[in-house]
Amino acid sequence: MPQNRVAPSPNSEDEVDETVSLLKSQRLAAQRHDSGKFEMKKNDSEMVEKINQVSIVNPMIETNIVCLFVVKFDLKIGYRIEYQFQNESYPIDLGGIEFKCLPSGTHKLDTDIVMFRHVHNTQEFFGMACVDIFRSEELDRGSRIRAMGVICNEYRGMMAHASFLKKLLAKLNRCDESLEGKKTLSDCIQKLNNYFTANDSFNGSKKVRLSEITKIEIDNHLHFGSLVSLFYSYRENIFTLWKALLLKKRVLISTNVPIGLNGCSKVHAIHFLTYFAPQQNMQYIEKHFGNDIVFGYYVSLNDYQQIAKQDHYLACTCDEILETKKECFDILIKEKEIIIHDKELAKILKKSSSDVEKTKMLDDLLSRIQHMSRTEQEYLFRKYFAFINNQTILFLAMNDSINKKMIVTEKQSGALSLCGDDILFVKELAELIGLDIEFSSGSSFLCCC
Repeated sequence: MPQNRVAPSPNSEDEVDETVSLLKSQRLAAQRHDSGKFEMKKNDSEMVEKINQVSIVNPMIETNIVCLFVVKFDLKIGYRIEYQFQNESYPIDLGGIEFKCLPSGTHKLDTDIVMFRHVHNTQEFFGMACVDIFRSEELDRGSRIRAMGVICNEYRGMMAHASFLKKLLAKLNRCDESLEGKKTLSDCIQKLNNYFTANDSFNGSKKVRLSEITKIEIDNHLHFGSLVSLFYSYRENIFTLWKALLLKKRVLISTNVPIGLNGCSKVHAIHFLTYFAPQQNMQYIEKHFGNDIVFGYYVSLNDYQQIAKQDHYLACTCDEILETKKECFDILIKEKEIIIHDKELAKILKKSSSDVEKTKMLDDLLSRIQHMSRTEQEYLFRKYFAFINNQTILFLAMNDSINKKMIVTEKQSGALSLCGDDILFVKELAELIGLDIEFSSGSSFLCCC
């Protein structure tokens, strides 16, 4: 079956930032020509005018943990859960977790961070594990492999524990059979027990601002979940991913280890493409798009049956065989290629004129804010996507007379982030929401509610 590939674009050499959102004023008109194609019109005298302040949610994120565990690869029995700390009143089954936190190919690494989804009695949890491989000629096969991780209710708060786990795991994984080694091991286990008690989700709630967690991810963990890095890698193709997520498609990243940097970090970054700016219409947006992404993070062939049932998800894998299971994904990301096997979907998600224009705007933005910190740049990118998400969804969703005036205003100001060749995407998105969209000759997109 033929497949459609969105070719990678060359990386930008610029950098980006935070607190604001860039609008390029442009007057767009979707016009019907004899050829049946839609083309974009814009006022050529208008350029990027300024960066507009946009407010995005910076909520308090729960960082409590449900379980803390240590997994070891044993040469005799394979992977096994070595230690676990749970609340005895609310235990969860950790079956299969040993395979989720030590992906295939881990033995080639020194360290990694793996994020995954874990289900217990139909209840969804999220896991994060730090991986450490200690090498020594004195060990069997020359190495010792362990993972230390947490299970949480909230995926956004997991990285708050990464630094503690990474440092303690490195210490624990180097303990030998000497008296000093056994004492160090005992101390490590006690620290784990104390840490779990202090962060047990059933012993009170601990919360941290999302901005603080982002700073931890960016500053301490190699720009984990960075939208800036994502843009550098995919350029205008980032908007193909943006469209796919708004349309709730099944997105699978196929990559190699380290799965944390090559896969989980990208999954974490891509989900920020669906952020929205809060306003009076937030309830409508949340109804259709809020907290509705199914995160798989790292998945393996063992998860095939589960992801094959999902209508939409965002996940990564290092099991190449999943690439051949075309029935379980809509979009496959392979290195810097975006592969879409379905011809109709490829037309809907194709690169458009507005994608190129938005990429130019981001390039201009990056060149202006090189002086800002990387964390500030990340917030700016989130605000940019929050803005275009609001513009796109609210353009389609306004129903009352006040909001209809908003639509007219936005159309006249050229603030809408779509062009005529986005027509198939707009129609698909409108159908998903439950609206009918018409195109009138010589006019902008019209929303018929």
